[in-house]
Amino acid sequence: KVPGVSRNSFFYSAGISRAMGGGFGAGLELSGTKQSGASTGTTVLGALTYTASKNLALDASVSRARAGGENANGSGVGMTYLFSK
Repeated sequence: KVPGVSRNSFFYSAGISRAMGGGFGAGLELSGTKQSGASTGTTVLGALTYTASKNLALDASVSRARAGGENANGSGVGMTYLFSK
C-alpha cells in the first residue's frame, strides 16, 4: 500500500471504426486511467487497416499519450494471418 494512493482505479476506452472500401478501414480510440493520488493517463490512437486477402490483414497506427504532465508519441505496424479455412 502506498500512502495517499487509492486502491480503486478507473479505466476507460472508446473507439470507432469504419470500412472505407477497397479493403481499407480506419479506426480511432480514446483510452485512459484515473486513480486518486496517482497520475492520470490518456491516450489517443488512430489506425489504418488493409485487408490484403481473406486470410491477411495489415495494420498501421499512430498514438499520442499524456501522463503525469508528460507527452509520448508512438507508432506501430502489424499483420494478422488467419490459418483456418
